[in-house]
Amino acid sequence: AVADRLYTVGDKEGAGYVMALSAADGKILWTAKIGAPGSPDAPGWSYPGPRCTPTVSGDLVFVADAWGEMVCVSAADGKEQWRKHFVKDFGGKPPTWGYSESPLVDGEQVVVTPGRKNGAMVALDKKTGRVLWQSKEFTDEAHYSSIMPAEIGGARQYVQLTAASVVGISPTDGRMLWQAPRKGSVAVIPTPVVAGNLVYVTSGYNAGSHLFKIRSDAGKFTAEQVYANRAMANHH
Repeated sequence: AVADRLYTVGDKEGAGYVMALSAADGKILWTAKIGAPGSPDAPGWSYPGPRCTPTVSGDLVFVADAWGEMVCVSAADGKEQWRKHFVKDFGGKPPTWGYSESPLVDGEQVVVTPGRKNGAMVALDKKTGRVLWQSKEFTDEAHYSSIMPAEIGGARQYVQLTAASVVGISPTDGRMLWQAPRKGSVAVIPTPVVAGNLVYVTSGYNAGSHLFKIRSDAGKFTAEQVYANRAMANHH
């Protein structure tokens, strides 16, 4: 909810849509098409519909669907401003149950995780969709977690969790500041929790939980595993 409006997504009439509703009475104020309906679910495990929640920044709304179609629309009337595709534009690949992260708006850029070898994370100019950087060193497959902004060791960074690792990425150029191996299982969904220089991650399917201490020495970062256990399994 932002001011007097609610924003959500869903499938109808053979397509996926983002929509604005009046918070007062639930009346639909506008709808805008994202892309194809459904999702690339594994056979026998069909959960149709988009998963990503819209992100609102000023007069713009950003949303992606399970296939990787991403659109920026006007918050006032839903008019499309620009669109990108995680697969066609950035070389990504939807995870088993489709893209699920919510776009992160940070200042004048919007950041998402298409995944794969061209660079797992991408920053776009939020007004035009122009590519600002793609994280060439960070090439994990995308899973289902959303990017968390943080300040660690005096440096602002984006922390993301995949099925292979947890990383810190520079917001200015997409450089990988640090990376710690952490094997997930089936579906890695919860976002990382950052407190000071500690990064805590957990996920389901017996992957357990891990705590990492991030150190900075003259601008060079290292990640040390403090513990790994199965005391918590956050399964969504």
